Amino acid sequence: MDELFPSKLAKSMVADDKKILRLGKQIVVDEELNGRYYTTIKFPMHIKGKRRYLAGYTIDVTERKLAEQALKESRQRFQNLIETLYDWVWEVDSTVGTRTSAAGEKYPRL
Repeated sequence: MDELFPSKLAKSMVADDKKILRLGKQIVVDEELNGRYYTTIKFPMHIKGKRRYLAGYTIDVTERKLAEQALKESRQRFQNLIETLYDWVWEVDSTVGTRTSAAGEKYPRL
């Protein structure tokens, strides 16, 4: 395992594998490696009359993770903008047709 992954990650993976086989339960691990984000799902396989096996798969979730980060940053920028305005801001939600409004902290309260 050390030849494929950094030593710390490889040791963690082997420890997870042993835990899964010992406890017989699935685990989900989120990891970052070389700037990419992955979700790994590992689970035991029991085949009647034979020893236990370990199975799993890894999904590259980098695009989702980056989109979540971008959305969080965008929301924070919007919140910062609203808090500094001296005026009302109207938002229109086209999916349900409702309107909400907000005023910045500097807007005079009635």
